[in-house]
Amino acid sequence: MRTVNKETELNHRHFVAVRLTNAHFHKNKKREDIKSHHYIISYDPPYS
Repeated sequence: MRTVNKETELNHRHFVAVRLTNAHFHKNKKREDIKSHHYIISYDPPYS
């Protein structure tokens, strides 16, 4: 259970750091400023 709490704390710290950085550099203030990307990662393992 401690791991889940630690992960939650790290996620929260990251979220706060990103918000502070965006505020400092005046970025991502409007919805259209935020970019989203979808990546498809494929892996075709070799057959033995």
